Amino acid sequence: MLKGQALDFYYDNKEIWEASDCDPVEGIRAYFEGPEYHRTILDKWSGISLQNIVDENPEKTLKVTRTHPACQLATSKQQDTVPGLTRDLQSGVSQYEDMIKATNGRRTANPSTNAYFTD
Repeated sequence: MLKGQALDFYYDNKEIWEASDCDPVEGIRAYFEGPEYHRTILDKWSGISLQNIVDENPEKTLKVTRTHPACQLATSKQQDTVPGLTRDLQSGVSQYEDMIKATNGRRTANPSTNAYFTD
């Protein structure tokens, strides 16, 4: 079943396919799986930046994480790129977890239930 963009594309081209006796499945596949579509998606993806995301979502703030010890390092300085922020978050979480392990000694009966996802 077609939805969204694929459904619109089908109805936009239905008469052309019927007149030329073309298979709509092949037409849709060529459009959505072809090199032009891939370039369009890559261009959209390449245009995404951390600053764009912050600007588009003013109600969401990175400042909330500043109070958590695992995120203090990453949020104390502004990163221009998502990979830079991700790298700093991973580093901060890793340091925080190492510090917790060091201060808890070898206790394994009550492991930490906190999970940090930075991918």
